[in-house]
Amino acid sequence: MKQARVLTRSELKRVLAVCSAHRYGMRNRLIIQLSHYAGLRVGEIASLKWNDMLEANQSVKAVFYLSAENTKSNEARAVHLNDLLQKQVAAYYAGLAYEVPIDQPVCEFACKTDPLRWVISV
Repeated sequence: MKQARVLTRSELKRVLAVCSAHRYGMRNRLIIQLSHYAGLRVGEIASLKWNDMLEANQSVKAVFYLSAENTKSNEARAVHLNDLLQKQVAAYYAGLAYEVPIDQPVCEFACKTDPLRWVISV
């Protein structure tokens, strides 16, 4: 099976800049970074809930676990978040304009014309 091409630093920087310029910039940046740095697939990111990534005191976990039904291989696996991702998740959570129930999705999608669809297709 062919390996997916990984973005270079300059390409990642450009994609993140495009994300930041849109309405859901913080969320879109987090999605791209979860994919790039943690190796999460789109379906895995879409299935994430806040209680997967946050401790009871709302600090970000360094390692969390994906259940088998949320992975492509149907095998549970550990996901490690580096310091940058931990800071991004914490900043995104702190920047939300409302109190989010812990069992809600991390990255809610607003509508079919969501700017992230444009970013991914670029």
